[in-house]
Amino acid sequence: MAPTYTHGDYIVSIRWPHMSVSAGTPVVVSHPKFNHIVKRISHIDKAKRMKLAGDNSLSVDTEKMGWVDKQQLVGKVILRFSNTNS
Repeated sequence: MAPTYTHGDYIVSIRWPHMSVSAGTPVVVSHPKFNHIVKRISHIDKAKRMKLAGDNSLSVDTEKMGWVDKQQLVGKVILRFSNTNS
């Protein structure tokens, strides 16, 4: 997700019932192939499935990620702490 989030940064995410997310929201998801990954929502369909994209052109391709179900959502990113040592 560079340049928004860089390697070594600490992020805080939270999930609560009826939490709203929309296109552009940064989230953490539990993906079967990529484990826990930080991405930005690019599209939500009528079934509440999400397409995700990274901020970096070298990030995992949206099509390789596929559709992500809302159950895979770990949380909405609400805070970032920069690790100045990395």
